[in-house]
Amino acid sequence: MLPYFMGLFAALGVGWILWSRWAEYAYHKTLPTLGEYKRQHPDAGLPKGGVKCCHCGSNQLYLWWLWGPRAGGGPKRHICRSCGETLYRSG
Repeated sequence: MLPYFMGLFAALGVGWILWSRWAEYAYHKTLPTLGEYKRQHPDAGLPKGGVKCCHCGSNQLYLWWLWGPRAGGGPKRHICRSCGETLYRSG
């Protein structure tokens, strides 16, 4: 009986991990790309091609890797360091 419950627990755990990764990626795809962000917020562009936050005006952004920085690249979110708003996606 114990091996049955261990197998069931392992299957549910793997299912939960896969579902949560899929849900996170689905949300990621709803974010605008850099080009879309610049079109939506024309005043957020900087002279040298960078962008600033459309919420607070800060140009201090950081990257958040969807599957961690050791995943070898992949999808990323660009987030404002000042207010914490997610601005756009890449990858």
